Amino acid sequence: MIEIDIPHVFLDVEELAERWHCGIGVIEMLAETGQIGCCIRPVALEIALDSNWPEKERPSGQIPLHHHLDQKEIYRLFRHPTIPQTINSHKKKIPDAPDISIVFADIVFFLECIKDFEDRNKIHKESDFQIATSDFTCII
Repeated sequence: MIEIDIPHVFLDVEELAERWHCGIGVIEMLAETGQIGCCIRPVALEIALDSNWPEKERPSGQIPLHHHLDQKEIYRLFRHPTIPQTINSHKKKIPDAPDISIVFADIVFFLECIKDFEDRNKIHKESDFQIATSDFTCII
């Protein structure tokens, strides 16, 4: 059986800790100090906004779903992972939006933030697999 890791758009906290072979506390420290961008899972933000923001009050057009949490929000989410935390950092991009509640499981790190951190810190991760032939018939 061949196992192939499906490409991700983002990793959650546990996936990132596994990728870097470190503890969750290291990820927390990097996020709290702004060394890596920490975001809300896009669907969690969308659902929270849908349930807390009447459609007639929303601006027309696309709501940007990719933004970084601030350090206090990150701290509270890591300290109380099962208790919903009120956040408002999304208001930087969506000024009229209401405060929303999210939980630790809603934290993600987008691949561009991960790659940027790895490049800055000279962390070189090998691909999960390599293409052995030009016609992609053999994956090793």
